[in-house]
Amino acid sequence: MRFSDIFIEGDVGSLVGLKIMNHRYDPDLGHNSIEDIYFKNITADGQPTSNFIEGLSEEFQIRRVTFENLRIGGKVILNPVDMNLKINNFASEVKFLP
Repeated sequence: MRFSDIFIEGDVGSLVGLKIMNHRYDPDLGHNSIEDIYFKNITADGQPTSNFIEGLSEEFQIRRVTFENLRIGGKVILNPVDMNLKINNFASEVKFLP
C-alpha cells in the first residue's frame, strides 16, 4: 500500500496508526500481518500528538514500513522520536528516508 503527495493542514491527532489487535466485534479473530506500507512526500503543518505501529504477536506482525520525505512542522523526519512514533516489539523494518 502506498500513500503519496499528501498535505495535512492544521492540528493532527494521529498521523500514523497501524495496529493489529483483538477486538470484541471480531469473533473469529481472522488476523493477518501488515506489510509493505510506503509513505512518500507527506507533509503536516501541525504536530501529531501520537503515532503508533503495533503488531499483535510473533505471528501477526507489521513489517516493512517506509517513510520517505516525511515533513512535520517544516522539519524532515528521519527517526521515530521526531514524530512521536511508538513501535512495539511486533513491528520491524521501519525506516526513514530523506
